[in-house]
Amino acid sequence: MKVLVLSVTAGEGHNAMGRAVINYLKERGHDGKMIDYYKGIDSKRAKLANDLYFWTLRHFPKTSHRKYMKIQSRDVTRKTSKYNIFNLMLNSKKAIENVENTIKEYQPDMIFCTHLYTATLMSRFKEEGKYLNITTFFIVSDFVTHPYTENATNIDYLLTPNHDFDEILFKMGYKKEQLLPFGIVADSKFSRHLDKKDTRVKLGLDPNKTTILVMNGGAGFGNSLKLIKKLDELNDDFQVILVNGRNEEMQQKVQDYLDSDGKHKVLNYGFVNNVDELMSSSDVMLGKIGGAGIAEAFNKNLPIICTGEPPFQEYDNLVYLTKRNIVIYSKDMDETCKIIHDLVSNPEHLDYLKQNVKEIARPNATKDFVEFMEKIYAK
Repeated sequence: MKVLVLSVTAGEGHNAMGRAVINYLKERGHDGKMIDYYKGIDSKRAKLANDLYFWTLRHFPKTSHRKYMKIQSRDVTRKTSKYNIFNLMLNSKKAIENVENTIKEYQPDMIFCTHLYTATLMSRFKEEGKYLNITTFFIVSDFVTHPYTENATNIDYLLTPNHDFDEILFKMGYKKEQLLPFGIVADSKFSRHLDKKDTRVKLGLDPNKTTILVMNGGAGFGNSLKLIKKLDELNDDFQVILVNGRNEEMQQKVQDYLDSDGKHKVLNYGFVNNVDELMSSSDVMLGKIGGAGIAEAFNKNLPIICTGEPPFQEYDNLVYLTKRNIVIYSKDMDETCKIIHDLVSNPEHLDYLKQNVKEIARPNATKDFVEFMEKIYAK
């Protein structure tokens, strides 16, 4: 079986889901190939899809969020205008040609779209009568339906986090038989059990201490130094794993502080490739709540403390998950410290959160998805 993954770099989450599926396909003896819709093909739209996204988050968080909320209140029963930004981004002649050339050369049996742009493109192709012999998939990659998901209703199957989103998807025009409530796919290493104490010892941590994982993302968002100093004001007995991403300057500032004044045990990392081990060692995570990161954390049974003002779909994730007592929201660092004090002092509260995570986690999402593809291929 050959599966083509069509992704878009807008952060790393969509690519991470694509790699997760390809890696598991290869584990089961299949072939997988992933291409980025814009990267190396349409540099202007590539920058708009990724760089503009992060630029607006940094410089105009409130304005861009208001725009997002306005889009989310749209009439989902109507397709979008030909002249809005969504269609201007989608209609890249070079990118479309590259997709069609790749399909012609690779001859995939299935196509998995990790981003709405590529799902909408494949939906349009299907509407035009193209590639009807190729089974296509798309994914609701957050705990919310993304703006303009109604434009991809000709996709054969749509992966969803669970049944909670069925009704809105029916309004958009999807049919029950299209929906696959497998969960959000993640690399299979996040579903493998690693003994918490053994993993802590491997990393040089105390095997018996409550462990806080701070994930500032690949781009290194967040003031790690200020947070570590605030945490050192607590008298509670805990240890910290800090991931600064590619923010080498911040990592060095934290290290300088730890060498001179640090109170708690802190593993101070830059960009890492063993996030699964770090999650296995931890009891709770501070960080962003994008769909891919949530899936990875939940598969490792990690509740999340969400800090700051989450943008766009992360805000919707926050609303959904706080109602289910899985994510705790903190508006500032002082409140974050209070939350950590409560969790360290009251392990039963932490156990309650972890039990709630178990109820919503879908650690077999990638496995279930690939096995579903295998069944279709066998027919």
